[in-house]
Amino acid sequence: TSKTKTNLDDFILSAIKTQVRFLLITLGLFFAAFIIDPDLKIRDTIGLTKIFVVVFIVLSAFTISRVFKALIQWYVVDMSHRYKSVVDDTAFRFGRRAISIFIYVVALLLVLGHLGIQIGPLITGLGIAGLAVALALQDTLSNFFASLSVTVDRICRVGDYVELDGGVQGFVEDVGWRTTRVRTRQDNLVVIPNSKLTQ
Repeated sequence: TSKTKTNLDDFILSAIKTQVRFLLITLGLFFAAFIIDPDLKIRDTIGLTKIFVVVFIVLSAFTISRVFKALIQWYVVDMSHRYKSVVDDTAFRFGRRAISIFIYVVALLLVLGHLGIQIGPLITGLGIAGLAVALALQDTLSNFFASLSVTVDRICRVGDYVELDGGVQGFVEDVGWRTTRVRTRQDNLVVIPNSKLTQ
């Protein structure tokens, strides 16, 4: 990577080197166990190959998530250097979290399918349960969609100095899924629900 002009490969390598190490260790353990006993099973049901595939899916999901985070981080750094300005990272951090959750959900469905668990009824059940949860967590969902509004409309960004109703004043430290954290001049951390912030 030191011989290339771009630093994109540096970001990717830094993101995946730990996962590649674990993958090589897993491959070594798999081949060693396969040579010792090809028919090795756990509780007479789960075979060695099935265990390896599950571990491989989990490691792959974690690696893909890290690669996407590295790509977004590289883009933010590259934009900052190219335009000689600080690029707002709030929307990018929100995107990183959304992509990670999507990747992990897909990985979970693949693992369940590989273990022989029927995914169709599970998804149906999750849909019904999701409706019940949505009714029970109206405030949480309100804050979640308010965070989208904060991010898209750029009401405030990380590093901005804000003054809110009620006398809260300080610098924005983080805009999360549900809350926004503001650090006051007295070094107190104030956590504000995003729905209140948009109001």
